[in-house]
Amino acid sequence: MATKIRITGKLAVAQVLADGKPKKSKVICAEAAAIATELKGRTPEATLSALLATEAKKADGLVVRTKPGEFKLRPKRKARVKAVAP
Repeated sequence: MATKIRITGKLAVAQVLADGKPKKSKVICAEAAAIATELKGRTPEATLSALLATEAKKADGLVVRTKPGEFKLRPKRKARVKAVAP
């Protein structure tokens, strides 16, 4: 029995923006809707557009807004690791 791969909207957006270049939201939504298998909204484009907007507002969100209507992946930050006492 083959396992079904679940691709969420967030993962699909990350795959579309993996090249690091900013893209227009309509392009991101169209490409991510074709990849995603687990979208909960009635219309995939509206669901992904809302995901982009909310993630851009978060401090640790997936994407960052470069221009109005244009997004790219947020650069990776170094993880803050606390030193463990011996």
